[in-house]
This record gives sequence, structure tokens and C-alpha cells, in this order.
Amino acid sequence: MQVTPLEAVNALIAEKYFVAADNLAGSVAANARSYLWLPDYVQVYRLIEEGPTEQAEPLARNLYQRFPDNVDVRQALINALWAVKKYHRAMYYVDINDSLVSDPAVKQQYRRLKAEYENIYKPYGISLSMGAEPSTNINNGTAAKTVEVDGIRFLLDEDAQEHEGVNLSAELNGYYIHRLAEDIDLVAKGAIGFTKRLENADENILSLILAPELQWALERARWGLGPVLQYQEVGGESYIKRYGMGAFLLKNLKKNSSFLVRGQALRQDYTELDYRDGWRSNLDMRFKWRLGDSLSLSLLPGLELDRTQRRYLDYRAITLGGQIGRRFDALQGVYIELGASQRWQRYADEHPVFGKVRQDNRTVASLTFSHKRFKLFGVHPSII
Repeated sequence: MQVTPLEAVNALIAEKYFVAADNLAGSVAANARSYLWLPDYVQVYRLIEEGPTEQAEPLARNLYQRFPDNVDVRQALINALWAVKKYHRAMYYVDINDSLVSDPAVKQQYRRLKAEYENIYKPYGISLSMGAEPSTNINNGTAAKTVEVDGIRFLLDEDAQEHEGVNLSAELNGYYIHRLAEDIDLVAKGAIGFTKRLENADENILSLILAPELQWALERARWGLGPVLQYQEVGGESYIKRYGMGAFLLKNLKKNSSFLVRGQALRQDYTELDYRDGWRSNLDMRFKWRLGDSLSLSLLPGLELDRTQRRYLDYRAITLGGQIGRRFDALQGVYIELGASQRWQRYADEHPVFGKVRQDNRTVASLTFSHKRFKLFGVHPSII
């Protein structure tokens, strides 16, 4: 059976006879213009195998720009990207080539690459979290028992005073990633949450969130933006709608550390409390360090601004939190995360009844458990 020049070159590359492959590729290219790409093709694989590996990608990209319709050139680019661990970019070209190649060995390679990739970066997924939140001020009420108006002191309604209690909560999150280009993804995200207030069923909260994003991959970073839609019911009745835009930037700082900043600007419309209509903006950050294979540490600062139709309801809130997480391989994948946060919320003006500027402080501690082998309706739940 007659062997094509490409098959002969690939056989030499497979045996790592790069000098012989280079000589053959040069001879073939000198006599057939259809194989002008072959010498650089050999050099890409030589760099992948012998190094410097990082030089294989720019050479493969240059070759692909000159021969964008060549399946074998695209295959060389896939291997060059995979060699420098740019898996997400490589998978874009795998998806293109997969429908064009017929070689069973290449098909098998693509199946293996997809399995390896999806084992690390799943293109879709759902997560479930459940928790119980004991609180010394479950209703966000005031510590005051009375209020003075024009020198006369009145007893506050008990519903306005702070009460202890417990909230039970559950939240289901889901996402789906659709690749649009090598460095662009469309990500569909959504969440549904329910909070059960044991002391007052009329204050049960149902929340729905939709937040699709366009995301761009950068060198050691990723950023995205998109619309945000939020809807909330309290006690089975429509309570508030929020809508606006959100954006984020994720940057890998060093080998074991990263920085995430996410911001939103949302219009908020209350169903009945028109005087609270306005805007909410927030900026949340996360600094994360991986301390070995199983331990991580995170610092979580945040800022929130709320603007309404009443200045005494406008506020600025600053949050500072931290988390430490540990995976216990000896316990077959148990993950435990301990977190704590402090929120300082300051209002813009005196309350017309109390005659004071409201100041709220909120301290939260959390303990989260999850196990990679425990599934509920096909998802891995976490217990908070």
C-alpha cells in the first residue's frame, strides 16, 4: 500500500526521529506546494517533545493562520495548546476537527481529551446547598423597646423588635457553558432558593436568579459580563424585582493563588413599597490561596450601596469575611469549610421616627460539609 508523505512524516515523528522527519518534510515541500506547511508542522511536534515546549504554540498559531483549513495543522495546534495546559482553548479546535477527521486513532484521541477535560472543567453542572441559620435577630428588628415622639414615649410593636429564631434554607444552582470561539464562552447561570422561617411562615422567602454571561479568556485570567435578573417572593406574595448588569474578573496571581472581583448594578422595584424603589450596587472580592493539595484559605471583602426614595433608608455596607477549607482524602473526599464574616451597615440620615441614624452590625459564622461520593437527586449537596 502506498504511503502518503504526511503518513511517512507522522511515522517518523511517532518514533521521535525528528531529524529524519525534518529532512523528509523539507524535500516534500520543495517539490509539492500543497505540502509547504509540512516543515513547520514537524517543528511544532519537535518543540512539544524536546522543548522549549512553550515555543510550540506560537509556531502552531502562525502555521494555522497561513493554513486555516488544514485539518492536520489544526491537529498540531491542539497538541501544542494541550502541551502548555491551555485545555479550554484546545477543546475549541477539538470540537471543529472532530467532525472532519475519519482516522480512528485520532477519534480515539479526541474522546480521551474530552474525557480528561470534562473531568476537570465540566461544561454543565448543578449544586445544592442546605443550611440552618440560628440568629439573635432573625427579623432584622430594632433593639429598642420604646420610641419617643414629641417628648412622649411609645411602646414599639413586638413585630418591630428583634427576635431570636432559626432560618432553614436550600439553594439549587445550575450552569451550562457553550463555546462560541477559542476564547469566548456563553454561560447560562441560574439559581432558585427557599428560606423557611420557623417562627413565621408569612415571611418564607422564595428567590429566583438568572444571570447569563459572555466570558472571555485572557492570559492567566478570565472576565465576563451580562444581564442579571432577580425575583423574590415573601409569604407567597411578590415582593421585589431587580434587574441590571453584572461583571467579573478572575486573575491567577501565582501558581497557588487567585483574585476574583465581581460587581453588579441593579435597579430594584418593590411590588408595594414604592418608596424603597431605587438602585443597589455591590462589589465583592475574593483572595484565595491554596496551601498544599487539600487546604485553602480565602479573604472576602465586600461593599454594598443601596439608594431608595428616602434618604434615611439609603445605606452603605462593608463586609469582611474569611474562609478556610480542608479536603480529607483519608475520609474518601469529605470537605469541610469554616467561615466567618462581619458586616457594618450605616444609613445616610436620621430616621424620622427614632431621630437617630440607624447602624446595623451583623456577625455570621458558618460550617459547611460536603462529600464527593454523596449524591441527592444526582447532585452533590453541601450542608451549611
